[in-house]
Amino acid sequence: MLKNILMWLVRGDLFFMPILSFGQWVGFTKSIDPGFAWTLPAQGDVVLGFELAQLIDNATVSVDFCFYDIEFPAVVTSLINAQERGITVRVITDNTLYSNPEILELENAGIPVIDDAFGDLNSGGGEMHNKFAVMDQAIIWTGSYNVTIYGTYSNANNGLWLENVGLASAYTTEFNEMWGSTTTTPNPATARFHGAKTDNTTHQFYQNNNSWQLYFAPSDGLTSRIIQAINTADYEIYFSIFAFSTASIADAIHQKMLSNPDFVVKGVFEETYWNTSWSMSLPMRGDGENGWDPPADVYKDSVEADLGLKRLHHKYMIIDGQHPGSNPKVITGSMNWSDNGESLNDENLLIIDDPNIANAYVQEFVARLEEAGGALEFIPQGLMIEPPVVDFRNVNYNESAQVPFTLKNLSAAGIQISLGNFTGPDNAITIPDSYNGILAAGDSTSLTAQFNPAYMGQHVALAPIHLDGESSPSRYLTLQGRGVSDQPTPVVINEFMSNPEAVYDNNGEWLELYNPTGPPVKLNDWRVIDLDGDYHHIEASETMVLPTYGFFVLGNNGDFATNGGVNLDYTWSGYNLANTDDEIILHNDLGETVDSVAYLGGWPLMSGRSTSLISSSADNSIAGNWFSASTVFGMGDKGTPGALNENEVGLASENRPVGFQLADPYPNPFNGSIILPVWMGQQTEIEIFNLRGQAVWRTRLTGDSEQSFITWSPQTLAGGLYFARIKSDESLKTFKITYLK
Repeated sequence: MLKNILMWLVRGDLFFMPILSFGQWVGFTKSIDPGFAWTLPAQGDVVLGFELAQLIDNATVSVDFCFYDIEFPAVVTSLINAQERGITVRVITDNTLYSNPEILELENAGIPVIDDAFGDLNSGGGEMHNKFAVMDQAIIWTGSYNVTIYGTYSNANNGLWLENVGLASAYTTEFNEMWGSTTTTPNPATARFHGAKTDNTTHQFYQNNNSWQLYFAPSDGLTSRIIQAINTADYEIYFSIFAFSTASIADAIHQKMLSNPDFVVKGVFEETYWNTSWSMSLPMRGDGENGWDPPADVYKDSVEADLGLKRLHHKYMIIDGQHPGSNPKVITGSMNWSDNGESLNDENLLIIDDPNIANAYVQEFVARLEEAGGALEFIPQGLMIEPPVVDFRNVNYNESAQVPFTLKNLSAAGIQISLGNFTGPDNAITIPDSYNGILAAGDSTSLTAQFNPAYMGQHVALAPIHLDGESSPSRYLTLQGRGVSDQPTPVVINEFMSNPEAVYDNNGEWLELYNPTGPPVKLNDWRVIDLDGDYHHIEASETMVLPTYGFFVLGNNGDFATNGGVNLDYTWSGYNLANTDDEIILHNDLGETVDSVAYLGGWPLMSGRSTSLISSSADNSIAGNWFSASTVFGMGDKGTPGALNENEVGLASENRPVGFQLADPYPNPFNGSIILPVWMGQQTEIEIFNLRGQAVWRTRLTGDSEQSFITWSPQTLAGGLYFARIKSDESLKTFKITYLK
């Protein structure tokens, strides 16, 4: 999924570069003013529909799509293509727009679609005004953008996406509340829109050490959240708004002006409502009985439209956006600041504490303000770091990379800075040199960071920055990179227990991963899924690394005393293994399939026995490359969780453990053919005898054979009981086998 985050994207003659940091992006449909950029220019004149379509095209598991209006062709095509390639797609829209021909097109493609009149509790009153999508339960898209031709080419809109599993989970919870279920089938008995909804989601999240708050209307009191954010402002408030009628929000802004004569308020209103009696544009510009004195510096927009109906469709506010040391905030989402937005409509609202995102919105705001006839002065403030996130990108394991970065003082006075001599987790990311001293106003200095990947996967480190002699860090510099290899990721689905006998299934199911070749692999943010909706995202506060020749066991119950006696490395939830006919699909943190197994009836699936891969190099899509374990563990079930399988997975013969035993032949009884295990790397003779002791079949393997099993098919023999004798230079094993014919 995130390959596209880490590279320059080319579309026609335009270059689109992800900005801000790894795993997040902000774009605007109209121009921006790069003269207000602290570090990188914001992304202006973007075709948001193409960006959203690309995220849908990259989805590998699911797309939950919740938009007021849906018609932009590229997005509709991407949704249909996702459905056709097996992605779970669910769509919610507004009931007044359900008759759009594009909705019928989605439904004809087999995509389930509902609107806010669906279900027993909903009448469609108000608007389903959300504009968000969740891809793979990990990537969120939101903002002011409706998926329409006008929204794409004529209206001033903002869109952003973020990879954050916690935030995605909250959006998914909200989607499921409206959908009425967690499946592809909406439930009319439990679907809840508008006033029937409850405040049932988490609100606080963190991304790159910055705070993101999420609220939904009408259940979460969005107006009060906006006012709380306004009350944190120290220097300025800028806003760009389609509809603004909520007096309490305007009053909170006014109080800031009254309490501080130097406080700056600047805003741009959509032209359509500039003179409407309910619009806060009237009192803010000093008109009427309640007109502000002095008035705020607000304007009627003059958005240029490429075609048709133009609109300033934003719903954003920037708080202290030119003062990075004053906790800048951006408020954005689908909500207009109105009574309907607060109490009636389905809406989402983000409050983002991130100076770099705030700066991107400032660049867009200045362009709209100047377009409307206003002006804004650039205010240099504080310490800026270029680039704001040190990103090494992809570096081969056991190699190294260096990235320079610059500290720049944009304030009018010197800043005492201490940064460097830093070593991050796993000794992978370091800043070997340092800066300790006073950086004069307008001056800059450069340092270099180094990355030596300790494992395959994403590495992140936060280097503390101390300003003005403070003992506690004033800020953190984010450094990140990805360890990669020229070879495929060497993680193998090696063994699984789908049907324990010593304990119930919901206590004793487990899965073993094995790394037969290396290098070490980080498993954080990997996902285990199947094709029926079972899904688990591997989350842990500590780094989980699967070393070379190492095992990683995960399952549904981490209690050794009740899970059958398995020492789990990780406990999952929301995922289970069917006794027969199921899939185990392993995705890395980029959404790429690393390994997968689809087991069916006819596989060696036995109650109380794990299903084990006969060799880590074997094709695990073939039933014949698996066997039922015979080694007892824990409370009496059979398997080797966290240890070598019985057929020496991944080891040369000279590394064979003492006391090694062959697995049992399988399936047994059999009809057609049977798999007979052999000692890999040894000269081996296999003989089959009938009940009279007569040899009916024999074969020999040389000592240089890499085979770990052989197949016997007694097509011309009578059904009944036989004995298989497997003899090597060192060992002899006899098995009783039953041929059903």
